[in-house]
Amino acid sequence: SGSEGMARTVYERVLAINPQEVRALVRLADIEIGLGNAPRAEDLLARALAIDPDSEFIRTRLANIRAYTQGEAPEAAEESA
Repeated sequence: SGSEGMARTVYERVLAINPQEVRALVRLADIEIGLGNAPRAEDLLARALAIDPDSEFIRTRLANIRAYTQGEAPEAAEESA
C-alpha cells in the first residue's frame, strides 16, 4: 500500500544515515514481511541481531522468519520442477 511504501522509504533513509539503527531495521523488516519479501526481512533482522545480540525479541523474530522461509523452500522447488 501507499503508507507501507512511504514508511519503507523513511526507514531506508534512516538506515542510510545510521545503518546501526536497530529499530529502523526491525520496522523495515516488518514492512518487508507484509510485502511478502521474507528473504529481505531475514537479512534486516540478522543485521539487527548482529548489532544487538542480546535482544530476545529480534532473535525470536529471526527464528520465525527462518522457519517460514525454510518451510517455503521445498514447495518453491517443487513448483519450479
